[in-house]
Amino acid sequence: MGRVGRQLRAAFKSDPAAIGVLYQLSRSGPVRISALANALALDVSTTSRHVRGLETDELVERQADPEDGRATLLHITEAGRQFLADAIAERSAVLRAATAGWDEHDLTALNHYLARLADDLANLTGETLA
Repeated sequence: MGRVGRQLRAAFKSDPAAIGVLYQLSRSGPVRISALANALALDVSTTSRHVRGLETDELVERQADPEDGRATLLHITEAGRQFLADAIAERSAVLRAATAGWDEHDLTALNHYLARLADDLANLTGETLA
């Protein structure tokens, strides 16, 4: 698993942490930093560090919480949505290239076993991470 992770990080240009934050925001809509951290299974300080970089790049922005003027909500910008779409396309292309020589049976088996592993890990830890 470590070897696969290292190879994937080397193949992908985009930061996996940035992709995780943007993906979660694209799914959840505007959220407080604490809710985002919880969804990512990270502490608030780590999440804040990732968000600051994304704000600098104008991929995420803060807006006042309409229900509590003291709080802010994070949301993904259009530039963030495009960045995420590009990163997903890049990752898909890399994975398609890596498995280009695989037959349909092997691809189906890989999908099955990865889903099974994710489910078993979720059952073991009690967490379901997207």
